[in-house]
Amino acid sequence: MSAIAGDIIGFVYERHNIKRTDFPLFDDRCTFTDDTVLTVAMADAILSHSDYGEKLKEYFKLYPGRGYGGDFRKWTAHPSSKPNNSMGNGLAIRSARLVLRSMPWTKFLKRHKKVLSQHTIIRRG
Repeated sequence: MSAIAGDIIGFVYERHNIKRTDFPLFDDRCTFTDDTVLTVAMADAILSHSDYGEKLKEYFKLYPGRGYGGDFRKWTAHPSSKPNNSMGNGLAIRSARLVLRSMPWTKFLKRHKKVLSQHTIIRRG
């Protein structure tokens, strides 16, 4: 829940690095982004023992226009769920906390091989 709250609260400040702490938590421009959509999709996939790639694509279609990266959008349009060469960090962001609560890290990585980025830097992370 804290990741989702942070996503919504931080939306209006994402491109404007503020240095103060006296800002309104919610204003009329606050909304959720791709980070929230795909965090929920990952939780759904883990809890329902569904295919991660299919679940991510399902939620992408349900919530379009939420700030997804170009490589991710291309990946969702492809019938395969094979990994691409994305430099995105989204999967790691969305997965870490969920994994710690649901299964051993090695099991998660084995299941995730189908959708993990093939970019060397990302795979090292």
